[in-house]
Amino acid sequence: MPADQPPNNLLSATLPEADVNLQLGRADDLRAEVFLTIVLPMAIPAGTRLSLAATLTGPESTRATTLPVRLPIRTVSKQTADGTPQVTGTVILTEPAYWTPEVPMLYRIRGELIAEDGAIARLNTTVGLRRFGVRGHSLWLEGRRWVLRGCDSSGLAAMPQREQEPAGHRGMAQVISLGPDGLATASSTAPSWQQFLEEADRHGQPLLICLDPATPVTLVRSTILALTRHPAVVMVVLPVELLTAAASCKPPAGTLLLAAQVTGSQPPTAPSPGIDVHLVRLPPEGVPAEEWRRPLGPPAIAWSVSSHVDRPACDQFQARLATWRMTGDGPPHDWDWAGFLVGGVSRE
Repeated sequence: MPADQPPNNLLSATLPEADVNLQLGRADDLRAEVFLTIVLPMAIPAGTRLSLAATLTGPESTRATTLPVRLPIRTVSKQTADGTPQVTGTVILTEPAYWTPEVPMLYRIRGELIAEDGAIARLNTTVGLRRFGVRGHSLWLEGRRWVLRGCDSSGLAAMPQREQEPAGHRGMAQVISLGPDGLATASSTAPSWQQFLEEADRHGQPLLICLDPATPVTLVRSTILALTRHPAVVMVVLPVELLTAAASCKPPAGTLLLAAQVTGSQPPTAPSPGIDVHLVRLPPEGVPAEEWRRPLGPPAIAWSVSSHVDRPACDQFQARLATWRMTGDGPPHDWDWAGFLVGGVSRE
């Protein structure tokens, strides 16, 4: 079978499944360049020639329909990285459909990873294209300012589906904590992290994933890379113990933002390399230190430690900070909080 052509037969169920890391290149409303790196599911001898026989199809959404496309993924590199064989591919989308919480569009990648003796792994995964980032002191999603509002939902057992989501949480991002084992944590009574994240992708549920301070530094990068496969994960939150890993993790993270938790009762500090956002934690009914009226560096999301984790509590918190802004020597007119979170356990 020629390389770069999708297989005509059904994928063999006996082949291991390879993961796909996605990077969005130049992208606008009419054209998007997508780069894919295949994560090999097994050890491959150095010098092995690899290629892709895969297609990208879609988009599909739980809330909208559009004309589908079917495009071959072109193999662009068969080089080795740090002595490990890898294969990358690219596909160009015209009139791409981007993922947003309101219209969560997803594409599917199907095919095979080919070595000299034939197929060695199968590809069967969904991906979402998301234009998300920082502009000035604000978050921007799909060309407009996006004020993030969310709650700490780490204790919720329900999957993040709109119909299962508590009424007070609808329209809000969810803050979810990972254990020190990262995405490997699962139990027989709870859905796996993979299922959880795929449901969030399908239903447009924005997620902020907090890494545990005890997470081994060697696991941080692989965890962040795995989370980049899910457009629902808009931000990974790093505790102070893991901030040194941010600089090396940011380039492959792409449009996924890296955030650092800071204490709002203390003056702001210069951001660590690789950090996009500061999460400013405040005690119940507390307001920031005066120095936050002239914040440094990245956008700041205010996080009120509270036992209430619903939209009214978030709105009340936003109103309290609006009152704080209007008193004394207020912040400059071109600065405002990039978002508002409620809930969580106090670390003050």
